[in-house]
Amino acid sequence: MGITQTLILHFLSLGCIYTLAGIAFVFLLNSTRSINFAYGEMLVAAGLIAASLGSIENFPWPLLVIIISVFVILALLGLAVVFYFPLRNRPPEAIFLSSIGIGMVIQNLLVIGLGAAPRRLYIDSFVQSWSMGGFILPLHFIILFITTFLIIGALYYFLSHSRLGLSVQAVTQNPDLAMIFGIRPLHTAIASFIIAGLLTAIAGIFLSQNSFLAPEQGNDLLLKAYMLTIIGGWGRVYGLWLGAFLLAFLETILAFWLSYPLTPIVIYASLIILLVCRPGGVLQEKQGQRM
Repeated sequence: MGITQTLILHFLSLGCIYTLAGIAFVFLLNSTRSINFAYGEMLVAAGLIAASLGSIENFPWPLLVIIISVFVILALLGLAVVFYFPLRNRPPEAIFLSSIGIGMVIQNLLVIGLGAAPRRLYIDSFVQSWSMGGFILPLHFIILFITTFLIIGALYYFLSHSRLGLSVQAVTQNPDLAMIFGIRPLHTAIASFIIAGLLTAIAGIFLSQNSFLAPEQGNDLLLKAYMLTIIGGWGRVYGLWLGAFLLAFLETILAFWLSYPLTPIVIYASLIILLVCRPGGVLQEKQGQRM
């Protein structure tokens, strides 16, 4: 496989993974109306645990996906019950600080339980490649690409045509008015946590298959998810698609042209400039409209 093909596949893979992770972050952001600073650690935890289970010989990958998904969903719901719901009527700073503490706890638990060494998920059945017009497509890339767009389509249908999805949007846009019409924010918050958990698990699994993961990478992934919300206009799901692939393209090209250590400097400097020039996001939204 040539260098051009490798760069294109890496860019597209990262774009799909960032899309899934960014949408999960938006669901958490809209359900809690605050930034979950532990999100990066949850994403890393999903990937590292998947890599550990995948190292077991003949471990079935469907079971791996189920275990990671159930683990992340239950973890997010557990954290919501213990930390978010008791603090939801407190100042936002209370949730900020508690989520930072949760993130540090998760990071240190990962180091204690799995070690500090980077890990990567290897699934033998996904090593196969298909050749299409001289372009070699690894099986895991095809699965990632199809999975991402199936999830986007399913979420669009859920948010636009299902009663629960419409309720989630109503609470996001105007929680007080939604309560007047009998919609319970607690129910929509739980649904958002479940969706975010599933997306985080899938993104973490593919991320660990795409590259090595280490416990201390949580902050970097959190900042990237946060960056996507800014590019997309503070919480609009459809804007994340543009932001995810733009970020993946910049990260891939800069790492190739410059060097990997210089890439975060350029990306986060661009983030600062973006915050100064377009604080409402590249695709600025109307007040109160998200998702």
